[in-house]
Amino acid sequence: MSVFMKSMAIFWLFAEGLIMVLVRKGLLYIETGRSRQHSYLLFCVCVFITVTALTFGRDLIAGRLLGMADTVFYSIYDGSMWNLICTMWVIIEGAVAVYILRIYILLKTVLNNQLPGKSSGRFRVVTLFGPAVACGALLAGFVFYHFAFHAYLCQHGGTFSVVDNALKFYIKICGIFWILIEWAVALIAIQIFLLLKRNLKRGAA
Repeated sequence: MSVFMKSMAIFWLFAEGLIMVLVRKGLLYIETGRSRQHSYLLFCVCVFITVTALTFGRDLIAGRLLGMADTVFYSIYDGSMWNLICTMWVIIEGAVAVYILRIYILLKTVLNNQLPGKSSGRFRVVTLFGPAVACGALLAGFVFYHFAFHAYLCQHGGTFSVVDNALKFYIKICGIFWILIEWAVALIAIQIFLLLKRNLKRGAA
């Protein structure tokens, strides 16, 4: 990856993360009337700094620390980092989708003058722990895919085209998940818009 591509990837990761933090802040304010999330922000900042250092520190990590400063290893390292960033994009988008869905459920309950029932309580538990489980599953999938790929290379070897195709195939997998989640977010946002529009008309009447 060129420095420009790395910079764009990190910038987009920052932008997606900022959106996630702001959406979560709004959700907390609706739920509790407070929007403090210091521990969550600290965790996000630490993850962002780590990924940034790994992305731009290839020469130091691969060349000096691991002693593997060759073209093939650089290609594998860059491809793996790119795939990690793609995985994090999917995780962030998934978290945003869950937060927006929770906002929609809360708004629907409040605007329709309903009391939260048992089903909403169970739903809240699912949306609280679901993202963590999904995050763990996606990261485990990333580790398993690349571990299996590296094990194959060590045993059978591979040309540059084989390495490139295998790494790009993972990006396609992430792309499918990313598109599906984006559509889900769009549909939920439309539902929120229609809900607010109906209540505005009801209030005007």
